Amino acid sequence: MRLATLITATGPRLHVRADDGGYVDLGEAAGDERLAQFGSFVAAGPAAVEAARGLLRRAGRNFAPWEFAPAVPAPERILCLGLN
Repeated sequence: MRLATLITATGPRLHVRADDGGYVDLGEAAGDERLAQFGSFVAAGPAAVEAARGLLRRAGRNFAPWEFAPAVPAPERILCLGLN
């Protein structure tokens, strides 16, 4: 299962990649707007994952490459590692 945050007319929203290669808006299709944001999706746990799996067979919409947002829109921290 592949998740992506995509820029829509209502702002960035979490989508799942459907079997047809398009993307389905999780919040809209599942009827639970909490699933439209990555942080809320993760907090919802296994129930959110099952809801996303149930949407894989739906017809998805294709998006242009510039409509993809950062995978994790608001990370709590950023870790960097460097070697010399």
